Amino acid sequence: MKAQYLSVLLGIIAAVSVSCKPNINNQVVVQQEQQEIKISSSGSTYSALKILVAAYIAKTENTKITFLPLSQS
Repeated sequence: MKAQYLSVLLGIIAAVSVSCKPNINNQVVVQQEQQEIKISSSGSTYSALKILVAAYIAKTENTKITFLPLSQS
């Protein structure tokens, strides 16, 4: 009975040690082109858009955002 438990335990240890090794051979590096976003708004929405842009830039890379002159409305 103890021999069965020992062999099961050794099998579990072997399976875990094999599955925990990182697979570094399949790493793919993808380089994206820089994305450009142009924003135009009225004076009342300009400050809200500035906040949204700051949050967007924090989450994305390779993005250029340009604010166009304020429109009149």
